Amino acid sequence: MQCLQRALVTDVIHPQTLDNVLRPHMDCHKVQQIAFESHADCYLDNGICSLQIRDWLEIIRIVGVGTVVGSWDALEETLTVAGGCLRSWKNNI
Repeated sequence: MQCLQRALVTDVIHPQTLDNVLRPHMDCHKVQQIAFESHADCYLDNGICSLQIRDWLEIIRIVGVGTVVGSWDALEETLTVAGGCLRSWKNNI
């Protein structure tokens, strides 16, 4: 959660302000795009590949299958995480 929040704030909030002023040319669509694009890196960088299968199932239960594959952006991030884990597991064999 912290990784996702940091990525979003770093890319969306204007760095020279102490309040929540958005960067120039930032709109809701761009904020949503940035948010989705940060998911795979955050999950991979924080050990999702080392979780037990029951933990993966719990994540899917909490988030919901519809959320995981409910849009092109979500599906793309899900496949990126899956690919990253496959590479990680392959390197550990």
